Amino acid sequence: MRHPLAVLPLLILAGCAASGPPAPPLEATLTMTEPDFEEKGGILPIVGTLTVTVAPDGAAESICRRQIFTDVERRGDLSNAERWELHNKVDAWVARAGEDPASSGPPYGVLTYGTHKATWSKGASLSPELRELVQYLKTLTLSLNVVRRR
Repeated sequence: MRHPLAVLPLLILAGCAASGPPAPPLEATLTMTEPDFEEKGGILPIVGTLTVTVAPDGAAESICRRQIFTDVERRGDLSNAERWELHNKVDAWVARAGEDPASSGPPYGVLTYGTHKATWSKGASLSPELRELVQYLKTLTLSLNVVRRR
């Protein structure tokens, strides 16, 4: 027979594994859209238009509308560490948001966050802050659970 207090040390250790104080919420919903996104990792890569949305509370959703076969939709809550990292990258981009050049042609990628918006042409040189944020959002997509393939 197991003693009920035998679980207590495990609960204490689990509490110590938390990654610090809770991350602050984002001020607005963050949305990024980019065509020709290629997700590698299965038998064949997934290529399509990626849309990533992160709510202020850390709920994230992505959908890759594929050019061939089916779409892949993912959802999940970001971990505290992911929320901190995202918050820091968003703050860095917002601090320099006015310095990003507007796209000269039709927009290839779009990032919106409250009143801030960035668009860029395919192959354009992005500011380091915007480039890091876009790359991080693409990486976050892979941490979300697949909820539907249609």
